[in-house]
Amino acid sequence: MQALDYQRFSFSDCRRWVKDVRDDIARRKKLAVVNSASNDADTTGITTKSTALAKKLVTSALRDRFTKEVERLDVTQLRVELIQTTSQYGVPRFKVSLIAKPSAEVGLILSEGEHTCIALAAFLSELATADDQSGIVFDDPVSSLDHDYRQKVAKRLAEESLNRQVIVFTHDIVFLTQLDEQVRLLSAAPFYQSVGRGDNRSGFCYSDPPMKVRPVLDAVNGLEKRLKQVSQAYTTGHMEVWWREAKGIAGDLRDLWERAVEQALSPVYSRFDYKVDTKNLVKVTVLTGTDCTTMRAAFGRCSKLQHTEPTAAGTPPPAPQDLQKEIDELRNWMTSVQSRQAAIA
Repeated sequence: MQALDYQRFSFSDCRRWVKDVRDDIARRKKLAVVNSASNDADTTGITTKSTALAKKLVTSALRDRFTKEVERLDVTQLRVELIQTTSQYGVPRFKVSLIAKPSAEVGLILSEGEHTCIALAAFLSELATADDQSGIVFDDPVSSLDHDYRQKVAKRLAEESLNRQVIVFTHDIVFLTQLDEQVRLLSAAPFYQSVGRGDNRSGFCYSDPPMKVRPVLDAVNGLEKRLKQVSQAYTTGHMEVWWREAKGIAGDLRDLWERAVEQALSPVYSRFDYKVDTKNLVKVTVLTGTDCTTMRAAFGRCSKLQHTEPTAAGTPPPAPQDLQKEIDELRNWMTSVQSRQAAIA
């Protein structure tokens, strides 16, 4: 063993070594603090505990709720269930699984419509476990569904609207009528916002449903308000403006007469429905020959007003009171039919 030759090292070298040793000791102390804090922040324990609590408090309730939602949407034949998979950073994760083949990818087996229904059931199941009553928004939730599923979804969303605000954006008139029907069956009142467009502009908002789905008497009242608003053109002699408005009102009246006939038959069948309610066939018997004659005469007058142009021979446009008479005729006809149908148990 060779002895160290202390003569080769200066005092300044020793000072530098001592400083390096002290710096390393300080660094190691800081590193030990960081490692200790890192161990304290490890989420493994939290995740493990969260997973255990989820299995005990959440999983069963969520699975049961999912089963109920699947039944309410009438997709039990798909035989799916909700299972817990893993947890990440303390958050439990769940997935939809096929009961017969849990390892299969559900999204690759179910059709787009079936997948939509299952996703909706899972969403509503998770929503039911929340403590708040926040609103929910759907954008065309039935765009890929057939008529059977649409009816079920409309009913389920109507039921959910009793607990929270439900906003549905849709351009599907059939689904709109189904939603309206289901909401009214629950003695609730839907609120509408319709967006329309003009010749070269869009984004016109109205607080009414489209004319083609509004109840006839509601639409008649709206048409009467419109008549009062545009009658000034007749009073002030702006006949070109008035004639254009009068033709538009006459056209709407003509369409509403068709809707009135449909509504008179609606206890049995309507164009946007998928069922024939045979037990209400007796309500159609209230229609008389006079009802038919009145309807056809008024329909013919409205058609003539819509298509006739004033000529040099002097075909005058209708006066506002003439259109008011046609509106009153339609209102009286519809009111009479409805009251007679309501009298039949």
